[in-house]
Amino acid sequence: LIQFEDSSINKINIEGHPIAYNNVQAKIINDSTFYNYQDIMYGESMELEYQDNQLKHMKIVGMANSLYHIINDTILDGYNDVSGDTISLSFVNDILTRMHVQGGARGTFYPEPSSSSLDSTIYYTANEIDYIIDEAQNYFYDNASIYYQDIALMANHIQVDWNTNKLTSYIFNDIRPQVQTSSNSNPMIGDTLFYDLISEQGTIKKGKTELNNAYYHGDEILNDQDENIYSCSGIYTSCDLDQPHFYFFSNKMKIIKNNLIYPLIEGTNSSIPRQELPPVYELNGAVYLSDIKTIIKNKSFFNKESHPYIMPIERSVNINNSIDLLKASIL
Repeated sequence: LIQFEDSSINKINIEGHPIAYNNVQAKIINDSTFYNYQDIMYGESMELEYQDNQLKHMKIVGMANSLYHIINDTILDGYNDVSGDTISLSFVNDILTRMHVQGGARGTFYPEPSSSSLDSTIYYTANEIDYIIDEAQNYFYDNASIYYQDIALMANHIQVDWNTNKLTSYIFNDIRPQVQTSSNSNPMIGDTLFYDLISEQGTIKKGKTELNNAYYHGDEILNDQDENIYSCSGIYTSCDLDQPHFYFFSNKMKIIKNNLIYPLIEGTNSSIPRQELPPVYELNGAVYLSDIKTIIKNKSFFNKESHPYIMPIERSVNINNSIDLLKASIL
């Protein structure tokens, strides 16, 4: 069915499992020749909208599928094979700029070995996927998951910047993001998650994870390629509650897989008796004194000329939780 407006095509509705093709050209490296590639889109039906005889929107309904190539500055980065109940596509000057997949969305990205910075296939699922192609931004909503090598990321909201190959995930509808770095490791869960697909390193804000039959909490949790865990303002506990009844606290904590323990600061000797060690002080959060110019310049209360104000331990209770409050009430 073709609809006209002022002698120009306005809409086209196609039934009976139609297939649409889009021919594109790209290089695999800068000094190579152009190669021909073909995007393919198909489903149970299609709705096409035109403006000034140019295709503006396409909607594929019913078992919708799309195979499209990712091209950055004439270089082929790879291709995506995605499916869902409905796929909506937007075009500018006959160039695909946006793809919106709804209902049981799932897909696979196959990187081009000669040009892509990624070296492994990426698998992903979500109830809804929005891909801003001309900005290289991907948004995944509702039961979203991304699998890359041994890494599994699960959340209700995930944003991927393909310019930097970095992922960001936040709490969405009270669901906290979690990442699992291998099939044998326990997931790390937090309020906010950042992950770099290239360096394979991530950071979790307000996080929690399990390792060696114990739980580790922290304002910031990082992992490395060896699956070691680093925690800032960390808590170690055998209690599985989000607010554990008992725990050990440390400003900085390093957890080594397979029950190995190493000092966070290289070169320190843990065999020296405490009595033979020099005095060590830690911040108690009681007083910070600085002028505004210094804070603006250094973006911190501290600089090379900072001086400590030493306080006795009985006046240095830093209240961050109910246990700290109990300690303060006893003093």
